[in-house]
Amino acid sequence: MAPRNPTAGEMDEFSRRYLALADDIIRDVRSAMRQGKPPVEAVEIAWERNRVPAKLEKWTTDGVLFAIGAGGLSITSGGSVAREFVLSHVWNDARMSLSQQLHKLDGDMRTVIVNELRDSMSLGQAWTKTGRRLRNLDLTRGDVSSTIEELAVLGKRSQAFTATEAAEYRRVLRRAQRQVDALAPGAAPTTYLKRSYQRVITAAEKGATKAIDKALVRAVKNKARYNAERVARTEIARAYGEGFITELHRDQDAIGYQSMLSADHPEVDVCDFHAEADLYGMGAGIYPKNQGPPYPYHPHCRCVLRTVYRGELRTGADFNPKAGSGYLRKQSAARRKKMLGVAGSKDFAQHPDNWAHDLKAYQGQEAKAPQIPPDIAR
Repeated sequence: MAPRNPTAGEMDEFSRRYLALADDIIRDVRSAMRQGKPPVEAVEIAWERNRVPAKLEKWTTDGVLFAIGAGGLSITSGGSVAREFVLSHVWNDARMSLSQQLHKLDGDMRTVIVNELRDSMSLGQAWTKTGRRLRNLDLTRGDVSSTIEELAVLGKRSQAFTATEAAEYRRVLRRAQRQVDALAPGAAPTTYLKRSYQRVITAAEKGATKAIDKALVRAVKNKARYNAERVARTEIARAYGEGFITELHRDQDAIGYQSMLSADHPEVDVCDFHAEADLYGMGAGIYPKNQGPPYPYHPHCRCVLRTVYRGELRTGADFNPKAGSGYLRKQSAARRKKMLGVAGSKDFAQHPDNWAHDLKAYQGQEAKAPQIPPDIAR
């Protein structure tokens, strides 16, 4: 039975907390916009009211500190000292400290929400403007037909209606079109026809409101959530790997480590390669103490690392690149494509010795050294 990454619970807790926060953000943005605030100001109001940056920082640093311990280390310094280290540390090969990443995340999340709202408002305004044109037209056959066609195009673009509402909207359009077609040029429309036009206008206005509301939920709970979880989950995983490797180097009886797929592993990717290929002659997924691919292997990685001790197996041999190409040759075309990507699979077929270049998210075999100082964790 596959083990579960010890930080998985902490990652899931971050998601739970974020979704609860998202509901509060949506409520406050919606409230501000209904009071006439533009998207930028509405988002700023929600951000300040809910202390979004402070909460994301606390939840992420909580997760990172937990992950360091899950990797095998004990935090020995005071909480503020440890948190300052976590925020200022550049984990593994990351280009920015966690503090810098969180600052960028905050700006990116706001931009995503504002842009989504602006796009939806623009579409909503187009709906309403086109619908209201029906009130002021000389209702000749050509003019009204053109307007109804425009509304139909907007209807296809909008995500505002349920299936039932969309069907009713199309029915109203068809009925109005039939009645327009029956008019002689210059003839005045009947009262019933006017009522049909008004239903189109009402549908357009209702669609605009619903489209904006759906855009807000989509932006906060899908796009912004992905950005937040990508940073938190990846940095929690980095801290777990950093804590594990630091303890591995301090353990004189350890000769290496094994990379194992987590029970939460969703589908084939680069993790399968690192867990199944035998690149050093030590066994599937086993690497010498001072060599191995930097962990995590990709964003949202949940692989599990296990210390390998003397006596479990022989020390091992030098890195054997042929073992990597041999492993990949044995995989089905579908599995290989998930590890290498479409372009990588094609390149591997022609140049199998270049597998390290083709492997998705492969970062090379590099010597590792402890990164967490003794005054933070023993």
